[in-house]
Amino acid sequence: MRNLIPSYINMSFKLNEFIDDNKEAESKGMLKCSCGCDSFKIIREKWEPSQERDEAYSKLQELYKKYGSDKRYPTGNFVGIITNHKVDGKTYVVYKPYPYNSKIVILEDTTELDRIILNNIGRIPTLILAQCSSCNKTIEVFNSSKHGYDGVISEKKVDFETIKTKKIPKCRKCGHEERIVRIEFHYADFESVREDLGEKADVTNAFDWITIHLECANCNNIQKNYLDLETM
Repeated sequence: MRNLIPSYINMSFKLNEFIDDNKEAESKGMLKCSCGCDSFKIIREKWEPSQERDEAYSKLQELYKKYGSDKRYPTGNFVGIITNHKVDGKTYVVYKPYPYNSKIVILEDTTELDRIILNNIGRIPTLILAQCSSCNKTIEVFNSSKHGYDGVISEKKVDFETIKTKKIPKCRKCGHEERIVRIEFHYADFESVREDLGEKADVTNAFDWITIHLECANCNNIQKNYLDLETM
């Protein structure tokens, strides 16, 4: 399990530290373009108003009122996700509030229509792209529809070229645009995940948590935990 790095980003990731603690493992490093540059313009998914998304958001708010939520932790336009979750071998539809290590609430009476609205219309993938400041190459740092445990098992994968995007704001301290990208990939119970996904699956992409810190390439001001996300 030495030097466990997601295969999708392996050629653009410089490993600085690898922690192997029995069943769990963590790879820490930084983004580095194939041209040798390590500063990037950061690009995110862009939310735009739509009738379908507004309807989905209203439906989700109804569920929040019924089951409770924590408004202190907004993520995109939502403060949690509706997903499937196994409990004692049985699959339930559950509400996972953000942060995702919070208590899971089983939604026993959520209808199939609710699931379709919430999972397929109401959300777009969490997306982080990095454009090299030297050669302009675009690197897909994280796409929740493809990367992480849920992304690996998802049947609905979305190419980043089809997602509307926007650049993130410039550094608040100096106004510089380029960032150094530091990434941490965490793997929990790696061998069990390998058994769940099968021998042919690329388990290096099935990390259970990703953390991204952004450092200004000019003044070194750090945005810790710019993204801190459970992926399963």
